[in-house]
Amino acid sequence: FNDHDITVRLNSKVTRLDAEVRVVTLASGEQLRYDCALVATGSRARELQVSGYDLPFVFSLRTPQDAEKIAARCSAGKRVVIIGSSFIGMEVAATLRRRGCEVTVCGKDAVPFQKVLGRRLGEALRAFFESKGVLFMAGVALAEIHGGNDGGEVVLTCGRRLPCDALVVGVGTAPNAEFVHGATKAADGSLLADEHLCTSAPG
Repeated sequence: FNDHDITVRLNSKVTRLDAEVRVVTLASGEQLRYDCALVATGSRARELQVSGYDLPFVFSLRTPQDAEKIAARCSAGKRVVIIGSSFIGMEVAATLRRRGCEVTVCGKDAVPFQKVLGRRLGEALRAFFESKGVLFMAGVALAEIHGGNDGGEVVLTCGRRLPCDALVVGVGTAPNAEFVHGATKAADGSLLADEHLCTSAPG
């Protein structure tokens, strides 16, 4: 980095980027001015705003550490409810079913992968997963979560209650772009960019 005149600032969290004045503010209060800024902060697992989401048997999958926590919780015979029937949810369902867990997948779509692969292929994949013992509940969403350290139950929007030892939520990601101000964003909070990765804000 030194050979290319690059300064690395470790343990320096950015709390705000003001695109209009080209200033980055760090958690320490220090401000850095820039000519050009590249925002590459990635995304995080999307959280659901429901009661009980912070209970210890509720998991999301984004990092290897998340996978380790889910594996430690979900041994053979455990009852697992998965919210979300796209790639993350279905991958978790396949893995935990092979471990011997009782798996129920709940999703808003009529069939898994419907939005990305289409209904026909989604129906074929659902049939395959069902042949392996995975249960499905379609057209539902999570309403509430109740329980404690050893598990509890989830309440769906249809009123159905499902007891479980673990709940895994896989409903997509949220962009880490809240700290950026002065550049146009999409409805999900991500930065809009053109084919050159330039936003609406110069620089």
